[in-house]
Formats: sequence, structure tokens, C-alpha cells
Amino acid sequence: MLTRGQKIGSANSEFSAEPGGRKPKMSVDADGPFLTDRVCSNTTLCKLGVPSKKFSITKGFGDFKGGKIRQKVESKSMAKNEHLRSVFDWIQIQFDKTEFSPKEIIEDILFLDFDLFIENKGSLKYYNYDSQLHYGNIRIYYGSKESSYMLVMSGQALEFYRDMVLDPNSLSEKQFLNNLYYNYIHFSVRRIDIAIDDFNETPYFTPNQLLKICQKKRFLYGKSTYYNTYGDETIGQTLYLRKPNDDERLRIYDKRLEQAEKLGISKRYIENWIRTELELRKEKAHYFIQEWLHSEIDLLNFTKGYLKEKVRFYSDSHFSKPLRSWEKFLGHSKPVSIIISKPKTELEQKLEWFTYKGSGAILKAYKFLYDNNLLHEYEKSNYLALNNMEYPPDLASGLIERAILFKREDLIPTIKENIKRRN
Repeated sequence: MLTRGQKIGSANSEFSAEPGGRKPKMSVDADGPFLTDRVCSNTTLCKLGVPSKKFSITKGFGDFKGGKIRQKVESKSMAKNEHLRSVFDWIQIQFDKTEFSPKEIIEDILFLDFDLFIENKGSLKYYNYDSQLHYGNIRIYYGSKESSYMLVMSGQALEFYRDMVLDPNSLSEKQFLNNLYYNYIHFSVRRIDIAIDDFNETPYFTPNQLLKICQKKRFLYGKSTYYNTYGDETIGQTLYLRKPNDDERLRIYDKRLEQAEKLGISKRYIENWIRTELELRKEKAHYFIQEWLHSEIDLLNFTKGYLKEKVRFYSDSHFSKPLRSWEKFLGHSKPVSIIISKPKTELEQKLEWFTYKGSGAILKAYKFLYDNNLLHEYEKSNYLALNNMEYPPDLASGLIERAILFKREDLIPTIKENIKRRN
């Protein structure tokens, strides 16, 4: 094991670059996924044979001496629409430990030089990782008690990655993710945050304006009307839609105030900036990316389409008049619906078992014998007794759920009358 703070890349390192989890190679065009054919060792970038380049981290705001800080709205990796941009602000990907090595993740997926990464202690909430490899806020967590590696790219890490890897080589986040989804199998995107930034002098809305709508319960996020707030208009107010433990949430906040406080400067030096940020976790994150890659829609309009399908604000208590500012914000984007197949219910599992593995065939034979008068008298009595059988409580519960699903609540009393009473 390498010592704490030691650079990675030695031939004797515990990490090897044995390929795994890779799909068969495929031919691609310039706009699709791309394969990395390394042409040099210890490359900084390996995109379609591009030789390595030395680069330096750009200056932050430490030397700021005045003038207005403007965001990079014109960046090629960011979708744009009427002073709006959409950009990933968090990407978290889990890799199967038996199929991937850290070196492969770094060099073949991130297109970075393995030698740049430092090994150190590190932990990640909800996981048993105890170590990490990190560079430019890009982190790969691992540990002996976990069967996976976890790549975590925060907002800062993604800004760094766009500046140092994607933009200089005319690459997009879509190409980066295409490479992953088209060429590999044993991975799962566990979390993504997608920001829609509003840089208009007069924003479409502010967090406080939407908060007033929420306080009147004039909104829906799917079927949820849960909301919460943090902060205030002075330090920056964040409006949250849906509960913290949900697999998806929406937060809306004044990024301008947040940046001003972070940088210790007056907000007048920063352009107007309202951020609407969608957070997706687990399967929702994975399939959102998958569907976006299969579409011809840019990230901005795809995300707006998803919000158009999911989130609605209204200007009246009857939910008949959509809030105009929200409608204008979403614009002409087409609604995006992402359907994730749910596990079968207990009742569905029982019906399937009965049909294919249980007594379905016997029941059919039983009915055939009865219909054709091929049963003995006592067998006929047993067959007719089937109509009087009672449901065990767990089966009755499944029947009630099904009745509610089909809007047949009128059948619930009948189901309850036929529940087997256990002594």
C-alpha cells in the first residue's frame, strides 16, 4: 500500500489497469461516443490519439481587483437559451471493483494522467470507503470493505474538468458520458445535479416569489406538495421541493448572493444569477443520463422538458391557471417522461408464480374434468368449494391495493368479508 500523500503511478502499485466491464469496441462518428487509443504513456489527455499536453490550473478569484465577474455562458460544453445555461453540478458514478481498476477509470474514462492523482484517507457518507485518490477536486473512493469504486465530481471538480479537459479539446459532457455508457457495462450513475442558470437582468422568478406560491400550496412536484426553505433574502434563500430522502429534489436559490458571500465581495460585482437545480439519485440519475444520451435534445431543453412533466406552479387555488413565469422559463421544451420499471408487487409475484410455476395447469385440468363430467362426486364437491374459499390477510391486502388502483373501491367490503380469520 502506498503511503499517505504519495503520488500514484508506480509499476508496483496495488492498482493495475486490467480492462474490465468493457463492451465490444464499435465504430463511431464525430458526434457520438469515442474510443481512447493511447499513443503515449502517462498522458494527460487521450482522446482519439491527441498527444498529451501540459496545463496549469487557472487562477481563481484570489486576485480579483474589481470589474464584474461574468459566468462562462459562451462555453461550448454548456447549453444556452435566452441567457440560460444548463450544466452538471455533481456527477457520482459507482464502478464494479471486479471489472474496473482506478487506473482504467482515470485514464480511459476521465482521460487524465494516473500520475497526477494522490492517495489519501477519505470517507463517503453511507459507504464503507476509507481511502481516496484525488486530483483537482476529482475523487475516487475505495476500501477493502466495499466491492466498488466511487467517482465523485463536485461542482468545483466539474468546472476544473471542463476547463482543463473538455473545452480545450472541443469535447462536451455528452461525449464524456457517451464514452462511458457505450463502451462499459458494470457501472451505475448514483447521483447527478443539473443546474439551469438564469443570467437575465430581470430573472424569470426568484426563490422568494416561488416560495409565496408554495406557501399557498399552489404547486405540485409529481404528487408531492412538500417544500422547505433555508436562509433568507439577505444571505441567500434556498427553496427546496420534495423531502431530503427522496430520489429527486429541486432547489432554487440566488447563486449571486452565494458567490458574493463565498468570495467576500459585494454582489454588485457579480452578474444576476438565479439557479434552478435538479438533483436525481440512484436509478433516476442513471436512466436520466441514458435517456438524454439517446435523445437529440441538448441538456438545457431536456432538463426543462423533465421539469415540465414533473413540476407545476399555479397562480390560483383551483390549479387551473399555470404560473406564467414558470411557463415562460420552461418555454417550448417538449415534456420528457422517464419511466423506470418498478419491482413486481407481492400480488403480481403470486399471480405469476401460480401461472408459470404453481397450480395453474392443475386448475385448468380440474375445470376440464368438471365441465366434461369426469369427476367423482366428492371431487365435484371439492371443486365447487373453491368458490367459498377465503383470502389470507396478506393476499386480501394485495387485492384491496389492486381495487384502489383500478378505482374499484366499491369492491373493498366484499374483499374484507372473505378474509380468512386465523385462530
